[in-house]
Amino acid sequence: MIIKLLRTLILSVFTLILTSLQSHAQSIYKVKIKTLSGDMIKGEVLFVKEDSLCMMVRGKNQRLILVASDIQSLRIKRRGGTTRGFIAGASIGTLLGGVIGFASYSPPSPSCSLYCFDFGPEYDALGGALVGFAAGSICGTLVGSAGKKFEIDKGNGKLNEVMDYIKLDSSKRDKKRKKTSRTNSP
Repeated sequence: MIIKLLRTLILSVFTLILTSLQSHAQSIYKVKIKTLSGDMIKGEVLFVKEDSLCMMVRGKNQRLILVASDIQSLRIKRRGGTTRGFIAGASIGTLLGGVIGFASYSPPSPSCSLYCFDFGPEYDALGGALVGFAAGSICGTLVGSAGKKFEIDKGNGKLNEVMDYIKLDSSKRDKKRKKTSRTNSP
């Protein structure tokens, strides 16, 4: 019974990994921008041009185009990164914990007296999987929720690096969308 439960758990974990990886191809950036005037703007990046960034402002449902020279700093985070981090961390932790728990089983010595119970390696594997799930999900959530912060000075060229990073990822995403729309069209 425990073996069947462990197999079902491992199959569920791999299914979650595959669905997590599928949604990764359609990711979008969340961004927090601090302007030179001191305003903090939160939203999602729609597209990036040579010297500007177009974003959808959170809560106002309006588009905003910012010129590169108006940005003091920005923090970039992938949309859905926390969920993907949780799923990946929990999956890896569960799998490793189960394997380590199963491998660490040792049968009790024959000289055991009254308080010696042997539940078998399945329970050790299940305990390891539960501990691994907890540790992996915490670590995965922390890693997945991390973002990149860039301090922008007008003279250091850092803004062009950030804009190229967003632009490159946006163009890759657009190519993937065009490719999938071509394969789906009759």
